[in-house]
Amino acid sequence: MTRVFPMGAMGAKPLGPRPAKRRPSLLRTLMVQIGLVLVAGGILINSAFFVFAYNVGKRDFDSYMALSTQQMADTFTHQLWLFDLATTRRFCHMAVDSVNIAGIRLYDHNQKIIAESGTFPDKGTITIFRTLTYQDQTLVGYMEIRFVNTLFEQHLLITVLAACCMVLFTAVSSFTLIFLVLNRHLTRPLKQLHQEMHQMTSGSFSGSEMTGQKAEIQGLVNGFNQMARALAAREQSKQQAEQRLSEEKAVMEAIIQTLPGIFVVHVQGQGLVRWNDNFEVMSGLPSDQIRGKAITHWIDPAEREGIVEKLAAAFNTEASGGEFEAELCFKAGKVPYLISVRQCRIQGQKVTIGMGIDLTERKSLEVSLRRAQKMESIGTLAGGIAHDFNNIIFPMMGYAELLREDLPDKSFQKEAVEAIYRASVRAGALVRQILSLSRQQEEAFIPLKVQPILKEAVGLLEACIPRTIRIQKTIDSDCGLVVADPTQVHQIIMNLGTNAYHAMEKTGGILSFSLQTVEIGPDQGASLTLCPGAHVLLKVKDTGVGIDPAHIDRIFDPYFTTKLPGRGTGLGLSIVQGIVRRCRGEICLQSRPGQGTEVSVYLPVAETPEALPVEESGQDVLAGKESVLLLDDEAAILSVVSAILSRLGYRVTTMQDPLKAARLTSEELAAFDLVITDMTMPGMTGIQLNGRLKALRPELPVILCSGFSHEINGENIAEVNIQAYLEKPVQKQMLAKVIRRVLDEA
Repeated sequence: MTRVFPMGAMGAKPLGPRPAKRRPSLLRTLMVQIGLVLVAGGILINSAFFVFAYNVGKRDFDSYMALSTQQMADTFTHQLWLFDLATTRRFCHMAVDSVNIAGIRLYDHNQKIIAESGTFPDKGTITIFRTLTYQDQTLVGYMEIRFVNTLFEQHLLITVLAACCMVLFTAVSSFTLIFLVLNRHLTRPLKQLHQEMHQMTSGSFSGSEMTGQKAEIQGLVNGFNQMARALAAREQSKQQAEQRLSEEKAVMEAIIQTLPGIFVVHVQGQGLVRWNDNFEVMSGLPSDQIRGKAITHWIDPAEREGIVEKLAAAFNTEASGGEFEAELCFKAGKVPYLISVRQCRIQGQKVTIGMGIDLTERKSLEVSLRRAQKMESIGTLAGGIAHDFNNIIFPMMGYAELLREDLPDKSFQKEAVEAIYRASVRAGALVRQILSLSRQQEEAFIPLKVQPILKEAVGLLEACIPRTIRIQKTIDSDCGLVVADPTQVHQIIMNLGTNAYHAMEKTGGILSFSLQTVEIGPDQGASLTLCPGAHVLLKVKDTGVGIDPAHIDRIFDPYFTTKLPGRGTGLGLSIVQGIVRRCRGEICLQSRPGQGTEVSVYLPVAETPEALPVEESGQDVLAGKESVLLLDDEAAILSVVSAILSRLGYRVTTMQDPLKAARLTSEELAAFDLVITDMTMPGMTGIQLNGRLKALRPELPVILCSGFSHEINGENIAEVNIQAYLEKPVQKQMLAKVIRRVLDEA
């Protein structure tokens, strides 16, 4: 997973906005302040009214008391002057009945109570003491009146409460009216403005513009609308830039993630800050363990010091970077990489960008290329020596065949000649084996029976291996056909038998061959990479030294061998495996040190009902009496082929110089029924000679022989107007059969 960290603040802790404290609304503040003003005004007005009402009430009450006192004084003065006490007492009782008078006392001139009515409490009353004089001259007594001030106080309280109610009503009405006015002309516009601003802070600039406000608010609204339009334009531009940046970032991220190798970004002092998924997967570490490590952390410690020096030298160049190979130590082990690094500065920091390509496949391809070049060299060498080597083998094989026909049976000489013959046949097979390895030998896949090939190969092995090794063979005569090259099947048996012989060369033992038909089921076929069905199973088992388990996995590798120098090339089992797999089969090997080895070869049974015959020795040889012109630059080959053809009854004329044969006239060519010529000769090739001869006598049949040729094979002879092609060395029986067929067809 890709990790991205900002270059300028790598390692710095981002600071977020502090949470804003909740502030009181403007309407609430204004209403509280106006309410306080109204309350204060009401208090002042109520206080003033109270003072005024008190003073007015006090004045009226004082006037009332003075008037009442004067009236009662006049009344009681007259009655006392007349000494009418009964009337005086009656008037006292009548006066006390008033709600404002609590009690009245009358005194004589000696201040003796002469009449009394009502109560005389100390609290809640006002006492007035009055001297009673008749006509302002004669003292007739005294009068004490207790006036009740409770009513005055109640009246004063009612007046104050009424004033308070009036003030409260006025304050509430004013407060409500002011609230409605402020809410309509101030709070609503401000709330709408606040909502628009909230939408803007959330990234929405599509709100409608505010209009129709008072001059003061409208100025603020106009400024806000201008700011909103400017912010909307800026936000649109910002969104477009962010979209472009996001697209570029996505493209860059996709490029980084789809790189075929690893990608890292290293910042000086901070270590790795970015990498792609490939690097995280290869390292096998979580991101928190990768972050901060040095770019050289994964380099093999044995190479680290040298790589650091290479990096320092590369960064000092004009390109400020370079390429080098190094092994990185990952979870899966050491992996070779081609690393490319560049250094630059981003926001003042030294940044190193590195990319690496896994060289594992490339190294493997290089090894494969070297092996292919080695195989190509072997093929070139094989093609170069095949012609000469086959020319050497051919006379040996031909003379051995002629001698064994002349020697008596069961004689030592015949056995020796038989051994020479088998050795020459084996030498020819060895050449074909080398050419097959280099893919210069054509493969002929035909339906065939393995039984006769196995019998022939085992017979050759019996003649070659020592008597200390006993050969056992179990061959099922009912085995089905397989589609393969007969020479390659022979090669498989010889290679496996030779390996078994080498494993028992010092100790001796038993070499077993078995051939049978087995049925491969789906489960077994999956484990053996075979198609279910019938297969011919060839087993080659020995009781030799066995194979070390450490070598089992490499036993089929080309050039791998555990044999001593000069005893093997390491190509035998590799060739066998290649042949078997080209036949859609499989080869398995089981071995234990000291207990021997068993090799199993599975070949699918062919669906073709009939097999092509495999040539075996001892068949009747076809003879003839025709005249044959034989050309070859090798005198030994001319001699042996001439002897073979003469023994078959043919009349033979030999030539070593193809140019001489090319100068023959048509009349001279008429004496020959067949021309057998070598492919490679001094001065002229067999194909060129064929053209010259056919120009003079088109119906003249020509057989071309060669130890090895890139130009001609058994499939393209018709293109050059040649009737047959034979590869040296040619056995007598094959030579006689081809000659007879060509002559009969002509």
